[in-house]
Amino acid sequence: MPDPVPFLADRITEDRVVADALRQLAETLPPALFPRTREDPDVVFVAGVDIGAGQPDRFLRLGHPEAAQYMSHFHLLRAEREEAAKKNLMAIHGRSVRGACSLCVAIADDRPVPLPYPCPTLVLLTWAYADHPDFDEAWATPEERWR
Repeated sequence: MPDPVPFLADRITEDRVVADALRQLAETLPPALFPRTREDPDVVFVAGVDIGAGQPDRFLRLGHPEAAQYMSHFHLLRAEREEAAKKNLMAIHGRSVRGACSLCVAIADDRPVPLPYPCPTLVLLTWAYADHPDFDEAWATPEERWR
C-alpha cells in the first residue's frame, strides 16, 4: 500500500493556502457585528460566513443560505485546529524501524502485535480527500491485515 503521508501533507498544505486566502479577504472586509447567539431562531441571520477567528466578527455574505450555514460552521479557527490535529496524528503514527506503525497494535493470543505501516489511522485520514485526483484507491477500503 502506498504511503499516505506525502498525500496528506500536500492536502494539508492546500487547505492552509485556502484558509490563508480567506483570512486575507477577511482583513479587507469592514467589521460587521452580529449577535453571538446565531443559533437562536428569533435572531435574524444574514446568509454569510463568520471569518473572524476570535477577533471582532467579520462576516462575508454569500448567495446561498445552505453554503453559508456550512461555512459558518467550518470557520478558520477550526481549520487551524484540524490542521494541527492531522499533523500530530501523522507524526505519532509514523513508521517504526521494523516497518510497522509506531503506535497501533492488534491483540493476537492476548499479546500486542504491531500493525503494518501505514496503519488504519493514517489511511482513514485520507478518506476526507477521496475526491482528489491523487487519492490512491488502495486507501479506499480497510484491509484484512487490520482486522
